[in-house]
Amino acid sequence: MKAPQLSPRIGSQAEDVVLQHLQNEGWKLIRKNYRCKLGEIDLILQDDKDVIVFVEVKYRSGLSHGMAQSTVHYGKQNHLIQTALAFIKENNLFQNDFRFDVVTLTPDGIERIENAFSSPHYTF
Repeated sequence: MKAPQLSPRIGSQAEDVVLQHLQNEGWKLIRKNYRCKLGEIDLILQDDKDVIVFVEVKYRSGLSHGMAQSTVHYGKQNHLIQTALAFIKENNLFQNDFRFDVVTLTPDGIERIENAFSSPHYTF
């Protein structure tokens, strides 16, 4: 059974909570909800080590539908990687270091999975 779709408002609120949390850790927002024909990236930030981090935010009100990070499957990862590459090209950011984090928000708190995935097919 698939997890129910959250309303855009709840998803946006989750992104705001995660963004505030990461900014409190000293991260700087580059872009929120970057969209192109290839997909969308929830948050693009620069961490405290000057790494550009593409963040996928996942919200769950409970664990009855499984762990939120498990929804970032291979297909989703591929779309995020392609979308990130478009952002990198669009902004001429090839000289920077990059990574993909998944951040989950549940009633129990926030969990960040640093460098949650990568792709041998793309070199940044």
